[in-house]
Amino acid sequence: MKRRKVVRHSFVWLFVIGALVGFWVENIYCWVKVGEWTSRQGLVLGPFVPIYGVGAVLFAWFLGPWHRKHSMLLFVLSSLLGGCIEFFGSLLGIRLWDFSQQTYHLAGRTSLVFMFFWGVIGTVYLKVIYPILLKDIRRYLVKHSASLRLVMVFFLFNFTLSGLALNRWTERCQGHICDSVLDQKLDQYFHDESLAEIYPALELADRSGEK
Repeated sequence: MKRRKVVRHSFVWLFVIGALVGFWVENIYCWVKVGEWTSRQGLVLGPFVPIYGVGAVLFAWFLGPWHRKHSMLLFVLSSLLGGCIEFFGSLLGIRLWDFSQQTYHLAGRTSLVFMFFWGVIGTVYLKVIYPILLKDIRRYLVKHSASLRLVMVFFLFNFTLSGLALNRWTERCQGHICDSVLDQKLDQYFHDESLAEIYPALELADRSGEK
């Protein structure tokens, strides 16, 4: 298998693993913080938080070649990259987090505290986890092209369905009536209560730009 193809396939599996691990990281963090278990899904199907999957890929893409560099350099670069991911990820029309209550924050979209956490996580990931993951992915998963295609189809469907469900939720909040069979199905299976349970911290962005 050509090297570029191996790299692309490895990134797909890194995304899946990162999104899955991110679900547990988010939920355990919230459980420790508030003392109760709350859903922190990023998609309507399955225990996945895509921002962590994107982070796993971007860290591997941009900083993977540097994983043998000095830990302090990796910490600084990871802090900056993590902060950028968080900031720009919150510009996608919805807000899944709000750091405006923290002393040092940037428009409530990221903060120095969480950039520090990103630095720690990124350093550990690049120094310890990433080399092991990459080795095992290439050894056990990359060769299974059928599994890879299934995973890609599933996530494409999941992202599409999640986007439609969230868009319909926004329309319901704005008083838009149900005017299609698709809207009826979305209202039936992804009504306000179910989406509020999946996304308890979600703040829908008003189409006029107000929050």
